[in-house]
Amino acid sequence: MSKNKKYRVLTHRFDTIKRRPRRMKFHGPHRYCEQSSINLHIFIETGCCTTQIGSFSFNTLNTVAFDIGTLIPNTAQQISVTVIIRTGHNNNSLYNVWLWTEFGNNEKDIKFKRGFRYTQDAISCDSETFNFAYSLNYPKLYLMSDVTAQTGRMYLELFAVGYAQ
Repeated sequence: MSKNKKYRVLTHRFDTIKRRPRRMKFHGPHRYCEQSSINLHIFIETGCCTTQIGSFSFNTLNTVAFDIGTLIPNTAQQISVTVIIRTGHNNNSLYNVWLWTEFGNNEKDIKFKRGFRYTQDAISCDSETFNFAYSLNYPKLYLMSDVTAQTGRMYLELFAVGYAQ
């Protein structure tokens, strides 16, 4: 391969695909990412479960707010949240979930998750970790979905896994 050709390398599962490899540095109780220069403080420890923000059983189409102000330090500007969705014994159909934080001037950091529910005699599980902008003045995580429990069996759990200052 010629030196002038560009290539893409996946360097770490926490990293993104980029043109040249970059290393992740690990220091004590937090992880430092060279790419974004953000100190990510991790709540997770080996053998311990992280703090649960809350759960949602898809029993409403209204927006649900979870208070996260007591879980996140006042200095945090970003939070990492793991979303776990379990479904089972459903009709075949799509579902959509919107999660967001607010941080003033009617600004929101919105994440979107879409999945498919299957007719089966088993439980399906899906999880993903999202990073949200966070403001001490708006210490809530919001959730909205377009399905209800009447259209199937679904359960969602939210866990705080880290924050950045």
